[in-house]
Amino acid sequence: AILEAMAVSFVLCLLAAGAFVQVLAQRQPRIPAERIVLSNVVATPDSWVVMEVELFFGHCYENRRIPAYLSVIQSTGTRRETPVDTADWRAFDASIHTNWTANCKKALGGCQSYAAYIGLDITDTVEYKAAMEKRLEPWNISDPLFAKMEVHCVRIFQSDHPDFKVDRIAVQEGRFNGNNYTFTTTQILEAVSGGVWARRPNYEGTTWRITNLAQTIHRWAVTELQFFSDDLCSFQVTGAAMSSGSFDATSQGEHFAFDDDLTTNWRALCGTGLNGCVPREGFVGLDFGDTVTRIKCLRMYQKVHNTQSLISEKASYTTGVALQVWDGKTWRDQEVFWDPLIWNQAAVYNITQAPTMTTPFFGGAPGRWEDTRPPSQFAWKLSNDDYTRGQWMVHELELYESETCGGYHLTHMMASHGLPWNPLDMQGPINYDKALHVFDGSDGQDLAWESACVGMGGTCVPFEAWFGVFLRAPAPRSGSAEAVGPSIRCVRLFQHRFRKHTATSVLLSKYMEGVWVDEQVHRYVGGGSWNLRPAPAWTQWRILNDGAILEQWRITEVVAYKDPLCLERVPTGNAITGGFYHHLEGPNEAFDGSVQSWWGSDCLICNVSRQSWIGMQLAVDAPDATAGRELMRCLKIWQSPKIEEQAFALRVEIWNGKDWTFSTMTADSFLAGASGGIWSRQPAMHMTKWRMVPRSEPKDFLWRVEEIEFFMDANCSQQIRAASRSSGGSSVIVSGFKAMLNSFDLDTRPTGFSEAEQVSDNDTSTFVFVDHRPSANRPAWIGIDFVSEFTWVRCVRFRQGPLAVENVGSAVMESWNGVRWKEDDPELLPTELQFEGLGGGGWQRRPASRDSMWRIENFESVPQGWGVRELEFYSQANCRPGTKLSGEPIASGYIPPEADNGPHHAFDGDVDTSWLSQCGLVPKHLRPIGYETVGLPVGCNRSFAWLGIDFGGRSRHVVQCVRLIQIGYKKMQSGSVGLSRWSGSQWEHAWTLSGLGGSSWERRPASANTMWRIVHKARKFDQCSGQRSRNEHRAWGIADLRFYQDDNCIFENKGGLPISSGSIDHYRATLLDHVRGYRANNSHDDQDGSPDQLSLWGSNCNLGWKSQDLDTSRTDCNGDWIGLDFGSKAVEVRCLSIVQSRLESRLCCDPAQEVELQRWNGTQWLEATWARDPPVETNPNPKVITERRHLGAYFMSLGKCPKVVQTTYDQEIIQEERARRDSDNCNVQLTGATKLMAEPYCVDHARCAANFGQVGDCCPFGDESVSLSRCCCSFVGSEPIFADDGQENTIRLKLDFEYATIWLSNVLPWIGLFSTVACYFSGILFPKNIRSLVANWCRQSEIGDGRLAAISCGLRMRQIISTLIWPWVEWRHFLAYDTGFFSKTFCWFILPNRQTPQLTDLWRGMLFLFLGFLFSGMA
Repeated sequence: AILEAMAVSFVLCLLAAGAFVQVLAQRQPRIPAERIVLSNVVATPDSWVVMEVELFFGHCYENRRIPAYLSVIQSTGTRRETPVDTADWRAFDASIHTNWTANCKKALGGCQSYAAYIGLDITDTVEYKAAMEKRLEPWNISDPLFAKMEVHCVRIFQSDHPDFKVDRIAVQEGRFNGNNYTFTTTQILEAVSGGVWARRPNYEGTTWRITNLAQTIHRWAVTELQFFSDDLCSFQVTGAAMSSGSFDATSQGEHFAFDDDLTTNWRALCGTGLNGCVPREGFVGLDFGDTVTRIKCLRMYQKVHNTQSLISEKASYTTGVALQVWDGKTWRDQEVFWDPLIWNQAAVYNITQAPTMTTPFFGGAPGRWEDTRPPSQFAWKLSNDDYTRGQWMVHELELYESETCGGYHLTHMMASHGLPWNPLDMQGPINYDKALHVFDGSDGQDLAWESACVGMGGTCVPFEAWFGVFLRAPAPRSGSAEAVGPSIRCVRLFQHRFRKHTATSVLLSKYMEGVWVDEQVHRYVGGGSWNLRPAPAWTQWRILNDGAILEQWRITEVVAYKDPLCLERVPTGNAITGGFYHHLEGPNEAFDGSVQSWWGSDCLICNVSRQSWIGMQLAVDAPDATAGRELMRCLKIWQSPKIEEQAFALRVEIWNGKDWTFSTMTADSFLAGASGGIWSRQPAMHMTKWRMVPRSEPKDFLWRVEEIEFFMDANCSQQIRAASRSSGGSSVIVSGFKAMLNSFDLDTRPTGFSEAEQVSDNDTSTFVFVDHRPSANRPAWIGIDFVSEFTWVRCVRFRQGPLAVENVGSAVMESWNGVRWKEDDPELLPTELQFEGLGGGGWQRRPASRDSMWRIENFESVPQGWGVRELEFYSQANCRPGTKLSGEPIASGYIPPEADNGPHHAFDGDVDTSWLSQCGLVPKHLRPIGYETVGLPVGCNRSFAWLGIDFGGRSRHVVQCVRLIQIGYKKMQSGSVGLSRWSGSQWEHAWTLSGLGGSSWERRPASANTMWRIVHKARKFDQCSGQRSRNEHRAWGIADLRFYQDDNCIFENKGGLPISSGSIDHYRATLLDHVRGYRANNSHDDQDGSPDQLSLWGSNCNLGWKSQDLDTSRTDCNGDWIGLDFGSKAVEVRCLSIVQSRLESRLCCDPAQEVELQRWNGTQWLEATWARDPPVETNPNPKVITERRHLGAYFMSLGKCPKVVQTTYDQEIIQEERARRDSDNCNVQLTGATKLMAEPYCVDHARCAANFGQVGDCCPFGDESVSLSRCCCSFVGSEPIFADDGQENTIRLKLDFEYATIWLSNVLPWIGLFSTVACYFSGILFPKNIRSLVANWCRQSEIGDGRLAAISCGLRMRQIISTLIWPWVEWRHFLAYDTGFFSKTFCWFILPNRQTPQLTDLWRGMLFLFLGFLFSGMA
């Protein structure tokens, strides 16, 4: 207790004393340092040369550099001979190419210790001012400010020459004492290097050195020292030499240990006299400035002492060294090395610090190179054994001591046992971080080791690139044998997925006795997957592309089979490949059972044969390896649907233990005929696969196939089981297609579903776009695989795309012969292999027997696509009811969708639906792929569009008659249509349907004169009173049309059905449009037994088809027509009656002013004409028309305005009649007399004025020398004009003076001749008393001479006869009894001397007859 009390008292006294001393210190004022300088602690042989100096307040990490201005720089001065070039401010000018040289000279003994300094005046700094201001404050306030002024960090760049360098430098503070400055040392900087920025205190890991562990007999001497950053002493590092001091800095300075000269050396400044260095007294090393460096290996050559000299030299080497690194605070041993001979006798030499690693190449000093390289087999490397096209990149490497790569790999075992290891790299430690990726256990595609080859593009020559692993040998035990590393017998390598970054052959080397020794060469190594080498024989298979691929090769799935029918699978293992492009396209994707993932080769244009491959590495102990080359006998592969990403020929190889060799799957190991987008089986037996290939299709396009069916008979009646999942093994095969289903759609389908299956799903709304690429020698094809079933396909039914760019016109059927596809087969007919005349609408069947298919095709260009509403074929002429033929619709194509425009609409009996050919305008949202923006060509060239019927394989018919309705729009009609029949191998033209229109039923063939029509020739331009004014033309409308067989429009031709050029089929109805529309039937309809003359037919007049397309700005009715079809009855039309509609809607109606009447002549439409035979002239002049003429029917001045509008203009009914005499083409030639007496003006002839207007000449007109007159002239009204004019001609015209005169001029000569003859013979033959005789005969009296008694008849008849002959009776009485001048004169001619003339008097009678005819004609 007493002792404890005494101890407590002592402690309290010490505390009180400390407090008293502190109070005294507080009372004494403190003065901050005014200068901070660096001074040489040791002497220099010559001047001290400093290039740059940086002083920092506080520690280095604070980075508070003291500013250096010219006015604050302080030094002991410089040499007088270079006062400017070596001034002290040169050490602060931020240039290492200038320097301050202390005012010392070698001749004067150099700079003695503390004789030179350089530094800064800090009185202008903030830190000094703050400390100066607070220097009288209590210690807790002033001390922190004084501490901020302390310099604990210096950077100096001094000369590396030993004569101008200072190894130990003092940091001093200077204070002015009234007369001069007093300097106090605050810090000593040890082993300051030169030639580099030396920071003191150093950063951790920036300075390395070796120190002696054993006592040296003489001062330690090192001839050469080399530091390396790698474990194999391959990558030397350099820095600024530094040491514990040099015995003679000029001749044995530390820089001599790093000059690569074995004749010089560094000798440590240690010991006294001839005594050596005690352990850890001497050291030499390198300062790396601010660069953190890792030293892993060193080489050292210690000086050999000369024992043969006069004065024997003492040994100056050490048998053990420690490699030390500055850790920021102190020197720390990094490694310890002992000469193995000494270490094995550690007890003898009293060695207490054991070596840290086995170093068989360290020891044996002096006079030999010592290094710290590892023992044999403690380092392994892998190098490229062939050229690479780019930098070699490796993701993972695993090394095994087992021959089968079993158990744990090497680095895993080292880590699990706590044994250190390091990666090795061709670049050394700078690339160790990447080299570690090779051993990190992750085969991720984002981390990889990469070589640093210097070839163009990073190419590596063989053995240039390498990486490996260094296994740190355990520390040796005293007396133990030399350690030997593990033996590597198997490697697993995972190279980069790009082939340009892989080495197909690699070399495994081991480190033996300090050099690399080749161990194993492994060839045909792939990339992007694990590759095991050596691989046992027959445990690997692969497939290669045997030909160029347009783009990247993609495989969705691939499966190998043990049997030739692809039934029993070869077990799976590790997928291998030559490389792949995208990180999601690895080889495992081709073996995952999913068709929505794929492997893709690393080349985007794989145009080199056999450069890409994929396969499988089986387990090393796989039982199937006993099969040898017959490991796989069948292959099923699912390639990309894109033909650009397919290999069309494959090569199959098996690993024989050293090399890849051919498989026995085929004779040459090559597989041809691969497909894509669905499973393809190779090889296949003869006749187990069939396909259809487009023919004569030179352009690239997507062939749309909707359905396909195969049959075993030529009539397509016995179908082979469909290719489907439930068909017992048969499957669709296809060359490749454009995928249309997205991932979401595929997720809803069964596992393993392919779009190609849609061609056999019995759903015509689904399809596949088969890619046809002849430009790349990649034709499209589609077919069926029957697996093991030998099958004959003799007939095919299929549906293809409706548009021309989606279908083919011809194809060929090919079968598999066991090796390749073949087109010809001696067992099949050419028609069973070559398919011509195919279309894109409906089911196409080939082969087809003769006359089993018929079609119509456009024989005229159709500008906007052909449209047909209805089509009917008949087996008998005149389309007799009951002979209509039926079958399956076929067509060249159609405008999608099929539900709206398909060919079945032309056979559905509904005139409101229609088939639209494929060459029409396709809506933008329905355009095929590739034409979304540019669109398709619009318009059908001749025979480009066709529509027909397939009667079936067992039905043959001969079409004798066709009925059809075309669309009303003229630009969607073909006026001429060809009817073709199937000949058995191609389409043959049968006959032509010409003169067609639209919107109404038309029949062909039609007999002559069974159809008549009127054609619009010119519209009426004058506006009628009450008619609305319009800026645009409208359609032509006909409210009523009648044809008559007579010239007076009395006897109508009954039974005709309306036909037309086309109607306004679709429109947006308004209140002004007629409720019954604009159909042709409205022009010839009856309402309550009388014609309905308000309902109308509206001509299309080029308005358009659909209501949204109608455009009145392009209205053009020229050539539009309407008529009547009288069936099989031929009729004659001489007069027509027409009522033109005056509808006031936006679309219709403007009347026609001129029309032409046309008739059907059996083959075409012609202008209706009637024959005229001119009167026979004895001596006609050249201008007299003598040959037969045909007068046409062209009618003008139609569409007259109503005289008075009774209700509204559109309700007016104006019936106009035109007979053939009213035609503009009806004209006759006048006689001279008629010409002189005619009234030429049309207005003077009522009929001409009505037909040709009020102006101009009609009777005659034109050339006066020809004298043609229209048939409407009044004076020809009763004249027979046409050859068929007869008694039925009862035309009566207005009787006026001109008419009477002209008529008499024609008739009187003949009347005069007749009267003269009658007068002559009645004067000779009648008796003189003829008057009394006739009178008595009429009264039934007896006649004396009895000459009239024989004439017995009734009284009424006798009176009529008497009346008719009475003028000549009176004439005879006049000659007999009158005695005047006239009677005598006439008697002279007729009755000379009032007696019967003699023969000699007959000349008088002839003269009488001549004069009578002459005077009558003159009258």
